[in-house]
Amino acid sequence: MKKYLVLLLIIIIIASVIVISRKNKTEIVKQEFIRLVDFEVAEKGEVLLKKQFFGTIKGLNQTEIYPNVPGKFIKYNVKEGEYVKKDQIVAEIDRSIPGMVYETAKIIAPISGIVYDLTFVKGQPIMPQMPVAMISDPSNLTARINVSKDILEEVQKSINADIYVNDVQYKGKVIRKSYLPNNMTQMGSIDVQIINGNRKLINSPARIYLHTSNEQNVLRVPSEAYQTKDNKSFIYIFKNGKANRLEVEIGLIGNEYVQIVNTLEEGDTVITMGSSLIHDGQSVRIK
Repeated sequence: MKKYLVLLLIIIIIASVIVISRKNKTEIVKQEFIRLVDFEVAEKGEVLLKKQFFGTIKGLNQTEIYPNVPGKFIKYNVKEGEYVKKDQIVAEIDRSIPGMVYETAKIIAPISGIVYDLTFVKGQPIMPQMPVAMISDPSNLTARINVSKDILEEVQKSINADIYVNDVQYKGKVIRKSYLPNNMTQMGSIDVQIINGNRKLINSPARIYLHTSNEQNVLRVPSEAYQTKDNKSFIYIFKNGKANRLEVEIGLIGNEYVQIVNTLEEGDTVITMGSSLIHDGQSVRIK
């Protein structure tokens, strides 16, 4: 009899545990993840493609100053950084040799500009092939860059440029390019005039961004909104709390914006930052 009572007690305990566990079991509700994204309203504007190059800023008229005869250096008649006019005397040299005396030879400036690199000292021997100074016209500063044949063909005269020296931006314009590339290197050169520069920029290294292509007044989206997959271009439009994938045809791909040729409408809400982390139909919340 006791055996049956013990068995019954065990059954009652097990049943009680099952009932209690079912009561305490919390129903798991699957919640949809809502991603926070940025957006921009689609509108018309400029799409600009800029290509970066490196160069050194110089005067459009810049050259070394040479003596016409050999001798010994006497003195400079100008100071470092001074502005001189064409044909002004820059330095003097002694042409005398033992047993003969000559008049002091004058070294003159071939152009007007700022003189610098005045490094000779009195008594130093000098030859006609040895420059005594540099001179640069600061009124017309340029940066010369070397480019490939393809870039040379792509760039047109008068296109705009941005020039950066120590993160300070200056405006520029292409004023000259090689008619043909060099037959040995297959490279050509391009001169960019600095529009708002100053004499302190002479011989400074610079980053030059040529505006190689641009489209005006076209429908555009930020570059971070544009994606490609399986040879298809698409963006995401925010509508009714959802991300809706929209396949698009693109035009010019610029540095900051991409031109959209069709499908997209002006005023659509385009998902930008975070677009690479979502999928079609996903719930999103815009900042």
